[in-house]
Amino acid sequence: MATYYVGWDVGGWHNPKKDGVVILKRKGKDLELSCPPFLGNIAEVLTSEQNNLCTWIREKSTSSDPSDRFIFAIDAILGCPQEACNLWNMSPTKAEANPLFIPNIKSGAKKNLYLHRYTETIFARRPLSVVQDLMGSQSTKALFALRQCNARWCNDFNNNDFGIWLQGNDRFFETYPANAKGSIGEAINSILSKISDESLRENSDIVDAVICAIIASMYETQQLCGPRNYTSNKCDWKKIGYEGWIWLPQTYWESISHCKN
Repeated sequence: MATYYVGWDVGGWHNPKKDGVVILKRKGKDLELSCPPFLGNIAEVLTSEQNNLCTWIREKSTSSDPSDRFIFAIDAILGCPQEACNLWNMSPTKAEANPLFIPNIKSGAKKNLYLHRYTETIFARRPLSVVQDLMGSQSTKALFALRQCNARWCNDFNNNDFGIWLQGNDRFFETYPANAKGSIGEAINSILSKISDESLRENSDIVDAVICAIIASMYETQQLCGPRNYTSNKCDWKKIGYEGWIWLPQTYWESISHCKN
């Protein structure tokens, strides 16, 4: 059984060349490209009757063993602020059960729980917001792909997969390349040097997909900080279970000092 590491920089539903996909595998201790990077729009794959994200990735990776495992690190927002969801829920009984959160508009957008998920508020460099930064096209496309693969979200803190999407042996999770790249610069350059097409090597979506694929490989070696490693006394586990988690290298968290192995 082989393990493949998939990095997906998600573009909008209707952007022709904004999906960057990179698939890596191990050769000894090194990571190598399993196939040439992809730059295009995989919405055509997602809306076809013959394919979904998982089957398409298997075909591209040239995997021939059904037991091969795929770990996906996805640069897209895979959740929504709970307070915003409460506003959008039109059920009267649900609205009554969730009293309105009153944001302090003087404290800035980052602390407005209608705009940002809990996981977004604890990073030193603020990730994008599905609400404020108009990332809904990318977010819904990625979530559609996961549901189409029959992946399910694990929101049970007592489960080792808390904060991960699961489908059989495959794993899917959200990451944020902009915050991760400073921690893995050498690995990024190593993979980019193996891409022969200069136009792809210099494309920002492919670079982000490379970062995601490297992060996917770090998940297997337990070099990422997951919600079960987050040690802040103020951690809101219920929010994480509802809204999602952004997985980043342990080294990124060293300056924040809230994660443990």
